[in-house]
Amino acid sequence: MAGEASRVSSALTDLGFAREEYTGENRCWPCTALNLLLLAVGCALLSLLSPLVGVAAAVVGCGAVWLRGYLLPYTPRVGPRLAARLPGDPFHVGPAVAADGVGGGPPDGTDSIADAGGDGEAVLASLVERGVVRPDGDDLRLDDRFERRWDAETETLRAASLDDLAAATLDATPAASHVDTFERRDRRYVILSDGSDDPGAESWLRRPVAVSETAAARALADFGVDPADRPVAAHSLGLFLTDCPACGGEVTEGLAGDCCGPPPTDAAGDPLEALVCADCGVELHLFE
Repeated sequence: MAGEASRVSSALTDLGFAREEYTGENRCWPCTALNLLLLAVGCALLSLLSPLVGVAAAVVGCGAVWLRGYLLPYTPRVGPRLAARLPGDPFHVGPAVAADGVGGGPPDGTDSIADAGGDGEAVLASLVERGVVRPDGDDLRLDDRFERRWDAETETLRAASLDDLAAATLDATPAASHVDTFERRDRRYVILSDGSDDPGAESWLRRPVAVSETAAARALADFGVDPADRPVAAHSLGLFLTDCPACGGEVTEGLAGDCCGPPPTDAAGDPLEALVCADCGVELHLFE
């Protein structure tokens, strides 16, 4: 029986149904518990109509959670934004970092100051022209002067309070008109928006991302980069991060996305990767 179950699980994995990256050691138990709770409520309602249907839904739903790590694909992406406005934390207790280093919880690091505005075509080319980055064989590297300036601004903002960091981030983002902050346990966010209550108009930046990109935007001002172009340019410079702007942890490459749910993909459907702090689990830069 165990062998048969193993073969079925293997077959489902080959078909793309089972998701090993979100199960086993990689499973996010708070998200699993949430999905099972929602499943139980749904099955209870179905049982009022037909006990058999309720039982069938429970079997199928539990199987999906077991094999995929989740039942409702967009729970970690939509729910946390709503949960952030509720008391308690029904989605995650603490960082809940997955094996690939990507943390879970409220919107986690994929937002940037570039999300609030700027067009940024051929950003790296313009940065070469301004002397921010320099060709190094077939690669590019940061100009030493810019790197020192960026590091100095990073140190200043790392020591700033969350409110002061938020004010600096708003000042560095011309397209945003409103900024707010949010704290829960060890997670701190700077939230840029147009001042409306539309969640789609918000950009949630984890503190390390806000520190890095705001510091870069400030440094870019000294190199003559246009204010409207600085947010996109600052986001692009995340490619050069080697350590976390907040905790100093090593930056590594890992799968992008939250701890469960489908990872973001490119036009071909391949999962995107991101630069992630190996210590605090914050996603610092998304490769798009």
